[in-house]
Amino acid sequence: MFIVCLCPTYLRPECVAQTIVLFERQSYPPEKRFLLILDDAGQLRPKKGPNWEIVSVPTRFPSLPDKYAAMLEMCPPNTEGLVVWDDDDIYLSRHIEASVSALQQAPWAHPRYVYSIYAGALRIERSDGRFQAAAAMRWDACMAIGGWPRTRRADFDQQLLAKLERTFGPAADSSRFWGPTFVHWFSNGLWHSQLFMRSPDDETWYDRIARETYRRDIDIQPKLLPEAEKWIYKLDRSCGKPLTSACQ
Repeated sequence: MFIVCLCPTYLRPECVAQTIVLFERQSYPPEKRFLLILDDAGQLRPKKGPNWEIVSVPTRFPSLPDKYAAMLEMCPPNTEGLVVWDDDDIYLSRHIEASVSALQQAPWAHPRYVYSIYAGALRIERSDGRFQAAAAMRWDACMAIGGWPRTRRADFDQQLLAKLERTFGPAADSSRFWGPTFVHWFSNGLWHSQLFMRSPDDETWYDRIARETYRRDIDIQPKLLPEAEKWIYKLDRSCGKPLTSACQ
């Protein structure tokens, strides 16, 4: 199955540098995966790697769902599956492999369990309608529901998960193969969109992120953030072991 990972980004070059490394470390065959990064701040220099690309446009999209819609149009014609790939989360090396294994069982995949790191504390959490960033879906399933819901509401991600479940039933659990492969990562050194969301029905959160001045023409060099590196290697070693072992 040829997989395209969708990574929207805005004013977080450090995260983009890291997420490329996370993608390159994936166990899934390189020739069967592609990472599409869309920067609508016009901040990053367009760049291509062996199986990834940074697309940079100067005009910001009206909403994040609109940005996802644009990325779907950029997908190559042989795309068979989609994996959501947020730039500020951690994807362990078996994440795509686990997602594809789950997609062989159902039209969409979502882990029952994920890791979360808040201020240095590691926890295991149930996903239960959250963590869109850990979801995956077959291409035809995404097309059947019309892609991301066109809304400016802060809960657009929960709306997507709910629509997938209404249409296709429960997701195949991608965490059942090697345990959690997705880490909801919180870093005090970087801003996160959740900080701008006041409520699920907030339609102005996206506009509050806009910044007038910032560095431009950044040439991304793939690199892990030092504060995340220790978690990545620790949790990758825990894949396939009992869930509690990672927190010990």
